Amino acid sequence: METLFPGSSQVQRRFQVRVVEHADRRAVELDTLRVTPFEVRHASGAPAYALRVDGSTGSVAYSGDTEWTDALLDAADSIELFVCEGYSPTPVRWHLDLDTLARHRAALTCQQLVLTHLSPTALSGDLRDWNIAHDGSTFDL
Repeated sequence: METLFPGSSQVQRRFQVRVVEHADRRAVELDTLRVTPFEVRHASGAPAYALRVDGSTGSVAYSGDTEWTDALLDAADSIELFVCEGYSPTPVRWHLDLDTLARHRAALTCQQLVLTHLSPTALSGDLRDWNIAHDGSTFDL
């Protein structure tokens, strides 16, 4: 908080702020949800994580910004929805490209794969074989 918003940790709020630091593959229970981080490959000054959220009505995971890593297979294992970066058609450092994702697609065991964080280059290409998230999209779990 202090890095992004100096002084923010000292502000009086009408609600409690609890900061929980992620650790690779160590789940945290939040009410009825279990949140599990999976370390991925993205330069950010701190470890970057894909997040998997398991609840009583379903599971969803989000890749975040990352190059391909097999940790994505574990994050998306047997879940209902995997929201995944599809940044560009070809490799761009620290981001997941559609060519690489296509090569690993059959190994993903999620029920739904939905792409997000697409660059203008990716959006102008042929996306017929992909499910794309749009503003206002809803998904059943």
